[in-house]
Amino acid sequence: MSHYSISKVELKGANLDLLRRALENIAQRQGGKIVNEIRDYYGNLRSDIDIGIITPKLHRGVGIRVKEDGIELVGDFYGYRHHFENFKQELLMEYTAVAMEDALQEMGYMVQEEREGESIVLRAYEM
Repeated sequence: MSHYSISKVELKGANLDLLRRALENIAQRQGGKIVNEIRDYYGNLRSDIDIGIITPKLHRGVGIRVKEDGIELVGDFYGYRHHFENFKQELLMEYTAVAMEDALQEMGYMVQEEREGESIVLRAYEM
């Protein structure tokens, strides 16, 4: 059975530019791409999203809508629920790292990012 699901994620004050950067980082690592529409199992398009991503493991795509109280992740995850849950965690981690990096740079720090396994480590140095 194929249908679109919506997963609400509490992310107060979500910023579309930061989400785009987080998605671009994920797409680059996973061999995916940023899109403005996603598909269901039958190939029907859905374009009522702010931004989306397609990866080899989520080939129908995940759409994101920014709301006042967070974000909505939209997609047809039938048969791919595990990959979707992994993606959701990765997106939150990546978004947090991008937002922290921006905040530290605004405070005048030079920031170096390191990846250790599935973790992102930010090192801030005074300039």
